Amino acid sequence: YKGTAQGGGTPPAYYVSHKSAKAFTATLDKASVTSDAGTATIKITADADVKWTITNDNETIFSLSETSGTGSKDVTVTYTANESTTDSRIANFVVSTSDFVATSSYSLKLTQLAVGAKVPKTIVLDFTAQKYSNAMAITSLVVSPITVTFNKGENSNSPKYYSSGTAVRCYSGNYFTVTGATIQKVEITFGSSDGGNSISTDTGNYDNGTWTGTATSLKFTIGGTSGNRRVQKLTVTYVE
Repeated sequence: YKGTAQGGGTPPAYYVSHKSAKAFTATLDKASVTSDAGTATIKITADADVKWTITNDNETIFSLSETSGTGSKDVTVTYTANESTTDSRIANFVVSTSDFVATSSYSLKLTQLAVGAKVPKTIVLDFTAQKYSNAMAITSLVVSPITVTFNKGENSNSPKYYSSGTAVRCYSGNYFTVTGATIQKVEITFGSSDGGNSISTDTGNYDNGTWTGTATSLKFTIGGTSGNRRVQKLTVTYVE
């Protein structure tokens, strides 16, 4: 442990050998789709000898090209048209293996929207990628169609970008708004040495860096009487 050999117990334990976990991941190329009939893809990346299975809780509407296999594979999900104007349809897939891997099970969810509903999009507003100078005051960042605007609010200090922490420091009393579309989710990634001040919003639900709800204009206010939050990037899910 940290360079020191350890052992203990009766009889004592000794290191003999270890082996690396095999490769195994599973992702879904779409989180939601329109009401039209179509396909999605479950992409499985695995070592050639890793055996896997897929369960599907909505086989009537969503069918799989394979439910088991070995090694890397693109599995096609085929779904029929949704004729409802009010209700979405959902399938939950679980891709799992009993082989020696780091993560043995992946839960994937596919939502087919009702007729006329729009598929949400996701973009990332990354402040570390903007090449700001150190201690530069930040007023806004636009990644079309989303705009993030910063304001000093009740604090005399304006939000500033610092290379220490590679983030925008939003001080107590500062606030920032997110506008430009119908926003459904905002995930905040904080920089290193983050101050941990409370954050409040004017609508929806905020919990531990993630906001969910429906809003065309959303305000995040930094709480406390001192300290800051170090905002590194925002991942915004929205509907145009």
